[in-house]
Amino acid sequence: MAQKPQKSSLSVSKQKLSSAQTQTRAFVMPVIPLWAVAMFFLLTTLVFFRTQIFGSAYFWEDFAEYVYPAQSFAARALRAGEIPFWNPYTLSGLPFLADVAVGFFYPPNWLLALFVKDGKLPVLALELVIIAHFWLAQCTMYLLARQFKVSSLGSLIAAVSYGFSSILVCHTFHPMMVAHFAWFPLAFLYFRRAISEQRIVFSLLSGLVLGAMMLSGHPQTTLYLVLFLFFVTLWTAIAKIVNDHASITTILRLGVLAALPIVIAAGLFAVQLLHSQEFSAYSERNALTLEKASIGSMQLKQVFTAAVPKLFGASDAQTSSGAAKGTPFFLEGSEYYAYWETAFYFGIPALLLGLIGLSATVRSREHDNVGGLILFTSVFAVLFALGNNGFLFPAMFHLPFFDRFRVPSRMVMLLPPGFTLLAGIGFDKLLHNGQRLTRSTLAVVGVVILIAIIAASGSLSNVPTNAEGSANAIAQAIQGFGITALVMAFAAGALILLLLRNTLSPTLIGIALLLLTVIDLNIANSSFNTGRTNPEAMYSMDSGLQTQLQIQPPGSIFRVRTRERGITAMPRNQGLMSPVMMYDGYMPLLPERRVPPTHSASVTYDLLAIRYEIAIDPAQGGAYFAERRTAFPHARMLYKALQTNPEQAKAVATSGNVDFANEVILETSLPLVLPNVSAATVQHNVQCVAYSANEIEYKISSAQNGILVVSEVWYPAWKATLDGNSVDVLRADYSLRGIAVPAGDHTVRLFYASSAFRAGAWISILTLVLTLGVLGFVAMRRNGEGGA
Repeated sequence: MAQKPQKSSLSVSKQKLSSAQTQTRAFVMPVIPLWAVAMFFLLTTLVFFRTQIFGSAYFWEDFAEYVYPAQSFAARALRAGEIPFWNPYTLSGLPFLADVAVGFFYPPNWLLALFVKDGKLPVLALELVIIAHFWLAQCTMYLLARQFKVSSLGSLIAAVSYGFSSILVCHTFHPMMVAHFAWFPLAFLYFRRAISEQRIVFSLLSGLVLGAMMLSGHPQTTLYLVLFLFFVTLWTAIAKIVNDHASITTILRLGVLAALPIVIAAGLFAVQLLHSQEFSAYSERNALTLEKASIGSMQLKQVFTAAVPKLFGASDAQTSSGAAKGTPFFLEGSEYYAYWETAFYFGIPALLLGLIGLSATVRSREHDNVGGLILFTSVFAVLFALGNNGFLFPAMFHLPFFDRFRVPSRMVMLLPPGFTLLAGIGFDKLLHNGQRLTRSTLAVVGVVILIAIIAASGSLSNVPTNAEGSANAIAQAIQGFGITALVMAFAAGALILLLLRNTLSPTLIGIALLLLTVIDLNIANSSFNTGRTNPEAMYSMDSGLQTQLQIQPPGSIFRVRTRERGITAMPRNQGLMSPVMMYDGYMPLLPERRVPPTHSASVTYDLLAIRYEIAIDPAQGGAYFAERRTAFPHARMLYKALQTNPEQAKAVATSGNVDFANEVILETSLPLVLPNVSAATVQHNVQCVAYSANEIEYKISSAQNGILVVSEVWYPAWKATLDGNSVDVLRADYSLRGIAVPAGDHTVRLFYASSAFRAGAWISILTLVLTLGVLGFVAMRRNGEGGA
């Protein structure tokens, strides 16, 4: 029997080499210069926010109601060389700097003072500072992906997917959250290098970035992102123990390097943190129940919005303005704001590539098994975001810090950074190991396409018949959203399969995926912030009305009530834009005792020196400002006092047995003996000689001992001197300030001086100096070693 000819050893070797090349393709992606990357991100940012920068669209919701007036007030103060500790213009007066959301010490906010002209901050200046953070978010995510050795093109896909994901775009009117998201990839980059390379310099750098991030002012986001770093530390420690059999010393060193950035960041944040904690102790949010904390909880079916972002409609600038176009958010059991609190869409291309990257890294355990870490954090984030619809948030609510915040759905913020990073990794995996990923790739593409098809059929949405607008119109719109997702899934899937089969140039396919990502996220998210109301026009006042209502310190100081039976005469934070001291307002954190309780609303308004209030013309039905002639002066002397304790003060004030025109309720023992007579029987004079947000001065002349009652909200950081000597600021009439003044002529000075702020400022200064000093020492030492 004839033998078959055997292949030569050279032929066998060629066959093995060819087989290996089909599994690992040696394609080198070109490296893009950093300057070109930065310019590309600038272009994508300009395109995404083109209507705000070049058109007539504006940021909306909290941006107009709170962010713009608050930052205007802060910028004007900074331009004048002042620190705005107190806000006398909103809600009868409350702490301003202590409100963490203001972010006064966040360095980019200082730039706003440069744009103040004629006492006004242009809206565009504030919008540009916020928009710049979207450029920054892309840059930092690009650097993070490159640190994971992702190709330039894969890193661009990751960066754009992250930079314009819904978690950023849908919180544009919460710029303090956007700032967190913009800086976090860089903080994570340094943090990872610190614990993986065991180098303290990266711990220091991570701490500086985290500190800047924290100063932007959103502790809830800080907590959730620091929790992610804790998971990273725990994951790394377990891996070292299991895989490398690391010693206790190594694990302890890792723990120190991981804790150091948090300590440094907390030290830098202390200037804000301690001050805000002082405020929080006297605020309405000091006690938060599980029920109140659970508002905005996510529903499990909202995970499908990863593929179809508007599967349940949207609450955006168009639907909220009453415009004909737009599909309102209709998810049963959720409020309108749940749309942006649960939104995390980062694009179909990134979703497909991220799932492929997840599959590849979990199986291969490459990149420090980052896939496993991201899978764990993603599952945790979704379970926590379910709030009272799940078990995790109720269980963790009683842990320290977690009982301080509402809206657990914000935990979905952990999804975009992880999955967009995996998208870059997934792109490279397809580029170099495509044949090994054929089955998983086809499965991923098939599942996403199936979800889009089901969404287009309306089976996932269940539009209620009582939804705002026509149910049929909403169903058709949802079908359109599903079709859009289907088109994107087919397009991205086709490009991925071409990359898998090595049919076209990988560079061309990568560019196509990048452009598809830009288009996808523009379609999904760019309309969210297209408000049509210019906040500058919103806060403009009629000159005659402004003359009538604005204060003229130090001589004329009074308040205005601007709301009545659903009628609002001006925006809630008009006072921050004009010198109008308002009883009304809108701030995230409010003092618990800001309104003196009495038996009558009219008496309460008198105590707060409300001189004008909204009235309704019975003949024509119009609203106008009527003068209240019963309002008490902003500061007055009283000579009768009712002494009680803090627990009984409210009951005494509302009993109806107090003559507030002549009596004052005090919650401490009387510091001097009062004559117990009506004010009209005592010769006296009260003159305000200086009035500003942080300091007030009075000249007092009185024939008898008395109590100076000032119609300003009591707060522990307000101190007082009498003729230069320190005296107590008494809590008067439950909410106001009182000073004991002996008979004679005196000067009373009230000023804001927070010991918590001073302590925090010193801690932050020392932390910054020490951190920079150690960094400088390390740099000098390395240069010295290099020179040697």
